[in-house]
Amino acid sequence: MKADLLSTHMTFENFVVGDGNNFAYSAALAVANDISSQIYNPLFIYANPGLGKTHLVKAIGNKVLKRNEYLKVFYTTSRQLIQDYTTAVNNNLFDEFYKFYDEKDLLIFDDVNEDGFFYIYDRLSPECQIVMTSRKSPGQMPHLEHRARKMLNWGLIADMHPLDRISRETILLRTGTRLRAHVPMDIIYLIATRITDNIAKLEEALQRVIAVASISNGRIDKRTVLKVLKNLGY
Repeated sequence: MKADLLSTHMTFENFVVGDGNNFAYSAALAVANDISSQIYNPLFIYANPGLGKTHLVKAIGNKVLKRNEYLKVFYTTSRQLIQDYTTAVNNNLFDEFYKFYDEKDLLIFDDVNEDGFFYIYDRLSPECQIVMTSRKSPGQMPHLEHRARKMLNWGLIADMHPLDRISRETILLRTGTRLRAHVPMDIIYLIATRITDNIAKLEEALQRVIAVASISNGRIDKRTVLKVLKNLGY
């Protein structure tokens, strides 16, 4: 079974904290600092796309492995779990499938939905820390079975909201530094005021601006930014 790597740059240190995500950040950090206590198990984080859920849960995995590289940490998506389960069904590999998940110290399930995930999860028997993300709160999942809803309520449910402008500017500045590009503050301000609800799009816009500038005159100007924003629908 395949799993996405825990992107090494997705750490707590690189995560910009603001009013919109402080609660989820604090909960994730508490889990990462001591997964054996299972203080919040499961930890369920939900938010609209592009607000940093994946970064936050991968930060948990990276911090846990940094503290103890021998722990068994596994990150996967809801879709991948369902595909792996289907493969197990088709090849009569139920024992291998269940053993693989049940022997982990930390399981991270990204982008969870109702379509099959909880049916499979309910048949696992992990005794480890569980972390999940979703675009929906449990209350927005009308077909969620009572047992699954009860399981989520045993742990902690945290939401995330769009960040304020200062936090968005901080993200852009850090992205520019990571890409080794000097980005004028007026350009940072322009992008941060246009893209207000999606961190992923925020970073994508700056990456495109830097790329366009590098193959043209090397300068990052307002005209280039406005063209990139228009192409992105902003």
